Amino acid sequence: MQSALLEGSLTHAIVETIAEPLLVLDGGLRVVGANAAFYRHFNVEPAETLDHTVFSLGNGQWNIASLRRLLEDVLSDNNKICQFRVEHVFGKRVMLLNANRMRPEAEENTILLAFNDITESERLRFELEGQRDFANKLIDSI
Repeated sequence: MQSALLEGSLTHAIVETIAEPLLVLDGGLRVVGANAAFYRHFNVEPAETLDHTVFSLGNGQWNIASLRRLLEDVLSDNNKICQFRVEHVFGKRVMLLNANRMRPEAEENTILLAFNDITESERLRFELEGQRDFANKLIDSI
């Protein structure tokens, strides 16, 4: 019991320390934990997050068939999700998702799902590309 308590508090400490939004999902893909960064970033409360499936969060905005397949693969085949790109209309955001089973050797399926919001860097990249195209056209016209 001591080891399980320590492991639980260690997991909790790690999840809370990470600056990017994180969810902990059970084998049914229900949210069993979220860090403060998740609540802040998505402007949600624990009551509307905990014990809900990831697909029902935000009025179903995460109910994406390809995400569902990837998360199910993480559970069944112990695969990882690395840099899965999601462009969605939740305030026109672009996210990269990463997921992995927390303890692959355990019988209990638990997934750590991390969200990396790259919206601003994508906006800056497109803006820079537009400026470069404009400069090239200007140079060509001289």
